[in-house]
Amino acid sequence: MNKNFDGKTLILVFENGSDTKGNPLYSRKSIKNIRQDATEEEIYNVGISLASLFPNQLANVCIDEDYILVSA
Repeated sequence: MNKNFDGKTLILVFENGSDTKGNPLYSRKSIKNIRQDATEEEIYNVGISLASLFPNQLANVCIDEDYILVSA
C-alpha cells in the first residue's frame, strides 16, 4: 500500500458564541491548496495573521492533510 499526497488545508476555528446550555459554538474557515512543503510553523504563523482579520476569537489553528491510498 502506498499513499500519494493530495492536498493540505489550513483550518481556522473561531469561537462563535454559546448554545442555550452554555456550551461553546465554533465556526471554521478553511484555506485550501497549501504547499506540501510548508512547515507547521509557517502555516501556524499565517493562520495567526489571517485570524486577526476576523471578528471572532481564534480557538485553534489546524492542518488537514489528504492522501490517496494506492495498492502497490
